[in-house]
Amino acid sequence: MSKRTPINFASRGFAKLAARFITLALLFVIIAGTERFFAAQTEGAAITGVIQDDRGTPVADAKVTLTSQDFSASRLTQPDGKFEFRNLKPGSYRIIAEAPRFRKAVVSVTIAQPNEVINQPPIQLVGSSLHVAVLDAGNQPLRGVTLTLSGKERGANTAPADRKTTDEGGDAYFGRLAPGSYQLTATLRGYDEYRNDVFITSGVPTDIALQLQVAPVIPINEKAVKRYGLPNLPSKNVQAIYQDSEGWMWFGTDK
Repeated sequence: MSKRTPINFASRGFAKLAARFITLALLFVIIAGTERFFAAQTEGAAITGVIQDDRGTPVADAKVTLTSQDFSASRLTQPDGKFEFRNLKPGSYRIIAEAPRFRKAVVSVTIAQPNEVINQPPIQLVGSSLHVAVLDAGNQPLRGVTLTLSGKERGANTAPADRKTTDEGGDAYFGRLAPGSYQLTATLRGYDEYRNDVFITSGVPTDIALQLQVAPVIPINEKAVKRYGLPNLPSKNVQAIYQDSEGWMWFGTDK
């Protein structure tokens, strides 16, 4: 009589159960990984756009900066002028586009939804013959400086050709100017006036960085008990005198 080996049904059932559990665990891992992959692909909002000149031609290698209260990033445009920013959070942003030979452009944009994709209309840069950056004595940008550009004919100044005001970065841009000599004047309350000659060459952008010096002051208010002598001004030709809200007296001269 042949010997029969007993079958352990309990162990066979446990093996099937273990195999089923492993299969389900692997399936869960695969599904979770797939969901995580697609979530990574679609996480965050995006802003895309293109930089052009005023004729609609794409501007390559333009610097595009995206800023908000807690975010700042920069990109260079591709040969077709396109740029993109991804993985962004909802909020208000500013797009700052700048390139040589063009004036800086600033555009505001708001992302309302977590996965929103904003296709920004083309940002066009206007050509600039002259870029002026105004700084104070500590090399900090000065906002609100009035810049006046006057033409010069045979050494004499003509009527103002253009007038600009510096932005928050201390920058001002003058459009396409006719070649020739100009006089640049920079004025801001509390600072000495700046004057200098500028020569514009056809097709060649000019960049100027200038510093304004604080004008000499004499404190005059109702609490002052000390007498002051004449101020040491750069010129005896005083053209303006005014007092600010803190009681300081300002003298404006021709230098």
